[in-house]
Amino acid sequence: MSNVTREPNVTPMLDVMLTLIVIFILLAKQFVIPDVRIHDPNARGRGSSSVVALVAGPGQTLWLDGRKIAPAALAVTLRGAPVEVSAQPGASYRDVFHALDVARGAGARVLGLANRR
Repeated sequence: MSNVTREPNVTPMLDVMLTLIVIFILLAKQFVIPDVRIHDPNARGRGSSSVVALVAGPGQTLWLDGRKIAPAALAVTLRGAPVEVSAQPGASYRDVFHALDVARGAGARVLGLANRR
């Protein structure tokens, strides 16, 4: 009679899983944005001159003060200012996230989403 056991050896699988968990934990630190604050809508009234209203339109178009604007031209206007992003009818979530990404890239430090009904 042979001494063959039919139980699987799970030690290599556990080693691989623990290694992957450590790698994912280390990589997760790179995706954190530490210096972005969320705009408190109660701190300033709507229409305050210090809050810049950026509107996301369909097809990743951006509107500022009722005019269509290129993402490169936003850097001067948004540098360090609080930005409130709203969406035009027909704009998708992708369009809104594009506007938030452009505002963050242009230097906005406080971002908010406007809820206009």
